[in-house]
Amino acid sequence: MLYPVINEKRQIIDLNGIWNFKLEDDASPVDISKTTRHGISDGSSRFI
Repeated sequence: MLYPVINEKRQIIDLNGIWNFKLEDDASPVDISKTTRHGISDGSSRFI
């Protein structure tokens, strides 16, 4: 039960981080793509 709660909180944090990066890296769409992919990969690994 604790695992899903932690995952949910981490997902929210990851989303916030991506949003912040998007705002900062407005002229680097490639960087945003890499960051998003990294976040998703981490989430999937944790879920499994």
